[in-house]
Amino acid sequence: MDDTKALPADELTFSHLLEQVRQGSDEAAWDLVETYGPHVLRTIRRTLSREIRGKFDSDDFAQAVWA
Repeated sequence: MDDTKALPADELTFSHLLEQVRQGSDEAAWDLVETYGPHVLRTIRRTLSREIRGKFDSDDFAQAVWA
């Protein structure tokens, strides 16, 4: 009997892309940013105060996430 939990499809995709990026795949890196970039940006915008968002570009914070 297998006691391991199956990962949801989106977690499998994320894990697979991350593994490919770690192995040096530029295409996987692009796919990762294209797929999850909007989620990262929304999280940044929700988290930062209006004052900070007025002084700094949310895209700059998103770039730092991917660096």
